Amino acid sequence: KPINTSEIFLSIKGTGRLVTVDIGHVKYGIGAEIISEIMTKDQSLVKHNVIRLGLPDHPVPSSRSLVVDTYPTALSIFSAVAKSFNIESK
Repeated sequence: KPINTSEIFLSIKGTGRLVTVDIGHVKYGIGAEIISEIMTKDQSLVKHNVIRLGLPDHPVPSSRSLVVDTYPTALSIFSAVAKSFNIESK
């Protein structure tokens, strides 16, 4: 804090896309704040749907077997980015 959004703006200018990945909750987390900041300052930069990944809107389980599907993984991030580019991932 404070977050430097200038690099984020430069990246969005180049791609027209915004994907946030957070190990916190999707709602009201840092990803939501980044999206809010970008959309408030210049929403015309974003040419495609914004994708936000993070924890679901419920408490984080304490059991290791349940945590496996709770946090974003490399595969879920790849799938979200592929979706942003309209690429079918398996």
